[in-house]
Amino acid sequence: MKIKIILALFCVVAFVEAQTKDFVAAELKEESAIAVVFSKNSHNRISWKGGSIVSITGDKQTFSVEINQDIGQAFVHLLRDLEKAPSTLTVVSSTGFVQDLLVSSADKPSTHISIQEPKEEEEDFVTTYVDFHAQTIDFLNAILDNKTPLGYGERSIQDTDKLQLPQPLESKVLKALEGAFETIIVYRLTNMGQKPIHLHPSILKQGEVSWVFLHARELAHREFALCILAKSKEEG
Repeated sequence: MKIKIILALFCVVAFVEAQTKDFVAAELKEESAIAVVFSKNSHNRISWKGGSIVSITGDKQTFSVEINQDIGQAFVHLLRDLEKAPSTLTVVSSTGFVQDLLVSSADKPSTHISIQEPKEEEEDFVTTYVDFHAQTIDFLNAILDNKTPLGYGERSIQDTDKLQLPQPLESKVLKALEGAFETIIVYRLTNMGQKPIHLHPSILKQGEVSWVFLHARELAHREFALCILAKSKEEG
């Protein structure tokens, strides 16, 4: 009888604890903000699935933010009521993505929002895991061997070739090659942070970039990888 009573009490406690936190799973939306309701009185938590939180920017009169570097998560306390006038928090992840949160408040339990990056599709990028045909392999190997592929010529490095990447990633332009229809730029990407980071071609495939090749997908502290970007030329 005592065992049954203890088991029943344990189930009740577990149920109560499950109700004391509001868990929200949200998919990354870089083009728009994710609406989330935070607790007025309890701390709220932000995590990044498959990565960690690097920084959070918001109104210091509205948010008190603490980032735990050991677990890569952030804890947020509200300093004023946001029920009628939501405010924005900007979250930067170790994987190089930026997500805005449109935060409102309510008299409710603590909120834990977990941001998840969408699954990548093979047609959206070029990686070492794609089954290249022989000609493409030869083309990439020539560049990685510091050679100039047939049909391309080396040009001087320009300011527009430089990349602006979120910390802790640093980039250095190694070479620029001009072809008839595209420009190839070779970079060295280095992880200057203390924790390993995952590289995603989507953070590099911006603007006129037509394809991306990454020599590695994960970098440890001070580790680097070669990156090749192709920029299409406008017809004219």
